[in-house]
Amino acid sequence: MRSRSQTVAVTIAVFLAAGALGQAGIVSPYSDNGTPNTAVLYHLDEASGATTAVDSSGNGLDVTATTSPFAGTAGADGLGTAAGIFDSSDKHLRRLAFTDSEVSAFDTETFTIEAWVKNPSVGNSQQLPILAYRAANSRVDFRLTTSFQLALAVQRNDTGNYQLITSSEAYTFEDDQWYHVAVTYGNNGDTTANDSTIKFYVTALDDLSGQAQLLGNVLTDQTDLRALEAGGVLDVGGSDSSAVRSLGGYLDEVRYTNAVLAADDFNLAEPVPEPMSIVLLGMGMFGLGVIGWRRNRSAA
Repeated sequence: MRSRSQTVAVTIAVFLAAGALGQAGIVSPYSDNGTPNTAVLYHLDEASGATTAVDSSGNGLDVTATTSPFAGTAGADGLGTAAGIFDSSDKHLRRLAFTDSEVSAFDTETFTIEAWVKNPSVGNSQQLPILAYRAANSRVDFRLTTSFQLALAVQRNDTGNYQLITSSEAYTFEDDQWYHVAVTYGNNGDTTANDSTIKFYVTALDDLSGQAQLLGNVLTDQTDLRALEAGGVLDVGGSDSSAVRSLGGYLDEVRYTNAVLAADDFNLAEPVPEPMSIVLLGMGMFGLGVIGWRRNRSAA
């Protein structure tokens, strides 16, 4: 028969195990060549001192910096290392003079741009670019503004003019924390001019909901974009050659997808029990097992 002290001990052990099941978030990297809709995918897990980041999409659009942005910095849990700090123009990862074939990998009618970001910093920056392609008369540029709004800089299809489209609110990026940021763009699949829809997302690493968090309102009736022209430059962590156009922080798992991803389509952090939680749960289950064994012996 179970004694009062045994019951109390086991109850406490199980309570501790269940109540202390703390969870940490771990992110799975996107699969290389995982989808034909991927234009570029940069895992940014190159070795310290590397100056070239490999495009893992299968399109071969590697980007190169003059000075290495790789120093073995830890990325978001599960993603290995990351690139940064992007604090000067010589650390921008770039690819010059795109050919017609190379630029055709990017759809400007339906797409998603995303990355993991840590410690974006204004410093002397006029803008904080994440991934940008710019040619003489076309561009798609995903960035943060100096007030930490998410933004998409584009060339209009109707006039060819430059336009900066920003989220309806800024976001507070806590120091030394990783965040998944994304923008989705869709022209709604028709020929009506300037009826496109844009969504901005920011999701903290410790958000284990499995859903990207929409920032502000969905922006509808937005401009349709010009198709990208050949001859332009692709930048990661900065834009152009200006030292005042740098992210100022770290990047990981940068991807351009030719599709509008939904809030649950992104590779966000998934919960895994922390080691101490597993130990406590094991103690609780062991305690219950001992009591059951003793009860069986008593019954025999």
